[in-house]
Amino acid sequence: MKILIVDDESIIRKGMETVIKEWNDFQVIGIADDGETALSWLHEAVELPDLLITDIFMQYMDGMELIKRVNNLYPQIKCAILSGHEDFQLARRAIELKVCQYITKPVESEALLAILEKIKAEVMCEKSCNNYLLKKEQNLTKDFSVNSEDVVEKVIQYIYENYKNSSLSLQELAEVVSVHPNYLTQLFTKRKSIPCMQFLTQIRMDKAKELLRQSDIKISEVAKIVGYENPLYFSSYFKKWVGMNPSKYREAL
Repeated sequence: MKILIVDDESIIRKGMETVIKEWNDFQVIGIADDGETALSWLHEAVELPDLLITDIFMQYMDGMELIKRVNNLYPQIKCAILSGHEDFQLARRAIELKVCQYITKPVESEALLAILEKIKAEVMCEKSCNNYLLKKEQNLTKDFSVNSEDVVEKVIQYIYENYKNSSLSLQELAEVVSVHPNYLTQLFTKRKSIPCMQFLTQIRMDKAKELLRQSDIKISEVAKIVGYENPLYFSSYFKKWVGMNPSKYREAL
């Protein structure tokens, strides 16, 4: 089972990574120190994790907001919370976000292993079901001669029409063309050499650069126009995508 660890404490991140590496059935494929960095990592990832383990209180984007966005953008990823806070309201919010485990710091390695084993069993079961449904869907689309090019072009058109919607997700795109999200990702990547969610980000960044070049609109407004509710997250992601933050990009023109 592949895992992404998100925690603003370096000692926690490295400690968990070291412990998990000792267990053959688990692999830490990524680490991040806040929610924004984690989302950026996911957007650029060639292979997604099966499980996201995140702290709650972090700079820029907290764990709850991260889980909310991951649920929307990557519903196949299970999310667990690792926190030093035992609070009823936090636990209630975690339940609302369908968090699979609420792990309290500090956690003994034996207890962590038991939790991961339980989650792995759930992941394997869901993957088995999803693979069966995906294979069945692929066979059905072949039987009905579904044109993959038409599917991809319809998704591209929908992205151009709805990129301003901050909640636009892979699930929504898949529903537009009535296919499984994983199958859509396969079709889109095969046709365009880029996953559809990365294509969405590319469109948003291109539109943002266009607005920065052709207007004096505030950066916070540019962020909202291209589908980012949080200006700080937009600026951070713009810098990672373009190589400089929006202000410097505008100044360099």
